[in-house]
Amino acid sequence: MFNLIIARRNTLLAWASIEAGFAIYVWNAYRTPSATMISASRTRAGLKA
Repeated sequence: MFNLIIARRNTLLAWASIEAGFAIYVWNAYRTPSATMISASRTRAGLKA
């Protein structure tokens, strides 16, 4: 049972780091000028597909 709690906490930490990285990526994409933002949105669409 204790191992399950540790595993769940590690999973939550991993998801939190993934979410933080994605948020930073999106923030940088929107903060840059429109030309680089268009290429970044193209990359996002490619990743989504």
